[in-house]
Amino acid sequence: MFAVFDGHGGKEVAEFCSREVTKTLEALDSYTSKDYETALRECFISLDTQLSQLEGQNKIVAISKEI
Repeated sequence: MFAVFDGHGGKEVAEFCSREVTKTLEALDSYTSKDYETALRECFISLDTQLSQLEGQNKIVAISKEI
């Protein structure tokens, strides 16, 4: 997969998305059923949701300490 994350939410958010996008996408039923347009939309919504939850925020903090 190739993706460009512009980092408008910060470099930590771009790195988070880079790490999470493939597994998030591949876990979707829409992806496994080859409805790629829906899968991409659902994936981006899921990533946004993950970023707003405590676990995602903790990952951002950990990433900020790495980079």
